[in-house]
Order: sequence, then structure tokens, then C-alpha cells
Amino acid sequence: MTTEPLRLKLNFFDDFWVDFRPGTTRRWFQPAFQTHYADIDFMGNSYSSLLYHPESGKFRLYYEVSPDWADDSVRYLALAESDDGLHFTPVDVRNTGEKRMRRIVYDGGTGVHGTGVMYDSRDPDPARRFKLTSVAHQKERQGSVTLYPITAAFSADGIHWTEPPGECVVHPYSSDAYNNLFFNPTTGEYCLIHRGVGIDRRISMRTSKDFVHWTDPVLIGYPGASYNSDLTQMQFYSMWAGWVDGIFYGLVWWFSTSLVDMDFPKMWGTMDTELLYSYDGRNFMRSSGRLLVERPAPPALGCFQLYLMGMVENRAGDEYILQGIGSKCTHGDSGESNKKYTEKLGRPTFASVFYTIRKDGFCGLEGIRNGTQVILKKMEIVKPDISFNINAAAGWARFGLMEPNGKFLDGFSYDDCVPFEGDGVSVTPTWKNARLESVVGKGQVRIAVELNSAILHAMNATVRPWTTERQRTFGDPVAVM
Repeated sequence: MTTEPLRLKLNFFDDFWVDFRPGTTRRWFQPAFQTHYADIDFMGNSYSSLLYHPESGKFRLYYEVSPDWADDSVRYLALAESDDGLHFTPVDVRNTGEKRMRRIVYDGGTGVHGTGVMYDSRDPDPARRFKLTSVAHQKERQGSVTLYPITAAFSADGIHWTEPPGECVVHPYSSDAYNNLFFNPTTGEYCLIHRGVGIDRRISMRTSKDFVHWTDPVLIGYPGASYNSDLTQMQFYSMWAGWVDGIFYGLVWWFSTSLVDMDFPKMWGTMDTELLYSYDGRNFMRSSGRLLVERPAPPALGCFQLYLMGMVENRAGDEYILQGIGSKCTHGDSGESNKKYTEKLGRPTFASVFYTIRKDGFCGLEGIRNGTQVILKKMEIVKPDISFNINAAAGWARFGLMEPNGKFLDGFSYDDCVPFEGDGVSVTPTWKNARLESVVGKGQVRIAVELNSAILHAMNATVRPWTTERQRTFGDPVAVM
């Protein structure tokens, strides 16, 4: 764990960092569907990664395609780009005779499966700026259920990829799911989220400091009793996770199968997405426990499978773009069934879908009367960089700093604060005659917010928890100073 605290984000999913919040209620919000992208030259899109490429100023969508949907064992990784992160156009990157194959950036030799792509600005080697993990060389390894290792490839531009000599094996076994790759700034490690094969579906993680030596897998997610029902069995099909400007978000896929049908193994079912969150990138907690997005009614995209696998900020920095796959048919349908769906419903039956939501707007604490308060537990302010994500478009909000006993610090009361009226994802509190610099490193402080017809979504700050012992970071609750 890092000894220096990162600028973190407190979303008010729970009350762990809150001591008092009289007169408030918690509200949950869902992302809104915006559009879809379907590569009409292939049967449908599959596992995909959405990222922003600063050198080109474009959003990129890396997605798997099957030239022949009846043979799902052969997929290739294609590329599309966008100016706004929502409306994508395929990019020709190869000079080849078959037009649709010109957008293929990586074929894994003889096919890929479950490819995850990341842009890594931290790597000092420009040839490794882009990294991907995939179950590659599919045709060469057919005949074995488990021995399809997850391997890595690297690229300077995200278009021309190189596999290290002898292959860079990240996980020696297969993972028939989305193999998500991200960097954990709290531990300084690369993290691979994958799934075991030949067992019930659940989520594991391997980590590495150098992208060469990887830890053994650690199980980080499987459905417990709260997922039970009388007719369906819940399995965790896959999971995306990443560090998003101060907090780890996770998108876990619910695979709901039948406890009535005799199906060995479980292949038929629906897919949904649940939002998780984490302070350390290892231990993920449930948010609302409900679906992040409700599946629409048939025949809309996502009516039977809606699994999201990525989240990035929009260009303005005030919304998140979430992307994933929407399907009009259930998991387990054969290639022949998909052809029938296509004939009946029209293309696409599978496509990339895009949703948006206010930045950190998944939930918020709403003041249900004027003068309601949210008072946090005791903390140490390390840097004068506190900001709030708050919607006071129909009211106003005021901010304060308190001593541990609840008495306002001189100059930092609600009455000393310049009220905020409006709507902003990064609102800096100001006081008439005091500055945050004066309280940096000065011991235990309570941060307080007064809500007057307003909703508090999140707080960003470089702080340390300090209830009875001064902690190093929020991500390591056992380490004290």
C-alpha cells in the first residue's frame, strides 16, 4: 500500500464515513440509454474495451467480432473511434483485400477470446503504452478445456501489436469471460480480473508489479445468500473494474440460470449488471444491491442480456459513459438460433450499447427539509483540495469544518460560508474570511455539509481517516501512522 494518501472520492453509497445525517434520505439513479454501435459487416459485437486516447484526442472502442457466428471459437479484435464516446465509426488499419478485415487490429494468431485492453500512461516504455490480455491462438489450442492460457500483447499506438517471444503468460489457464486489465494506484500493481474455467462461474484476480511475475489467483467475488431465489441460480459471469478518478468501480455480471431445467453445465440464462465499489481495488462491496440498469422490454437491445464492461468520463468531465453489450436473445443460443432471431427481428441481435449518467451520480444524499446536515467522521486534511459533487439547482448548500466535538472552527461555520447555488460535479467550498490551507495537517477535523433542497453525490479530497488512530489511507484500514 502507498504511504502517501491519494486524492480519493467518497461516494455516499453507505454511511461508513458518515457520523450524522439528520433529515436526509438516500436516492439511487440509473444510467440513461443513449445509442448503440453495431458492426454491420459481422454477425455481432462481443467483449469490448472503451478508453480515451489522448494522443489522437479520440475515444476508442476495441471489440471482438466473429466472421462466422456459427463458429464462435474464432474471433478477432476490431477498432472503432469516436469524437464524443458515443457515436463510433470503424477504423481501417490494415491493407487487406477483404474490406471488413481492415479494421482488425489483433487476431491473436488464430483467434482471440475475452480480450481486455488498457492504455497505460505510467509505463516508461512507449512500446508498452497499450496492453491487452486475451485467450489468444484459439485454433491452435482446440481440444483442451482448460489449457488456453491468458497471454499479453503490447503496442505503442494501440493498432500494431507485438507478442513477446515465447508468449507473456499472465494466467496459465483459460478464462471464458471478459479478462479485464487495470492499474491499481493504491498498491502499484497491475490487476487482471478473470474467471476460472471448468468450475461454476465466479471472479478471481491476479496482480503483478512488473507485468512479468504474477501472484496466484485470489477469489474476489461469488454470489452469496442475498442472491438466492426459489427458481434461479445466480452465477457471476464476469466483471469489469477500474480506478475512476478517486474510487474503484466494479461492474459484475449476473448470470441467472434455472434451478428447474436439467442443464449441465448451466448455459441458458439472462445477463444483468450490478454496480460495486472499492477503496483498495481488492475488496468490492455492493452498492444498492439492485440492477444498475433495468433490461428493456423485447425486442429492444439488451432485453435478454445487458452486461456493461467499461466506464470513462465524457469529454466535458461531467458525465460517465458506460458501455457494454445488449442482446435480443438469451445466453446459450446457438448460431442457428441467432440466424432465426436475425431474420425475425433484424440486425443487430448483438451490439455495443452506450449509457450515460452524471459523474458519480449513481446515488446521493437528499435533504428533505431545509437545514439538513451531513457530518463526516473525523479526518486529517492533507491538501487543500476538497471539492463536492452536488446538485443545488433548486436550492442551495453550505459547507463547514468542525472540531471533533462538533464545534465549528473559527471562520468555517455555515454562516461564514459563501452559499453554493447551482449544479456542479466539482464544487470548491469557499468561506468569507478563511482558507483551507490554514487547517492542512492540523489534526482531526469534521467536514460538514448543509443541504437546503439539494442532493450531495460525492466528495473528492486528499484526507486521512482519523477516528481514534491516524490511518495512512482509506484503502488500508489496518495501517496507522
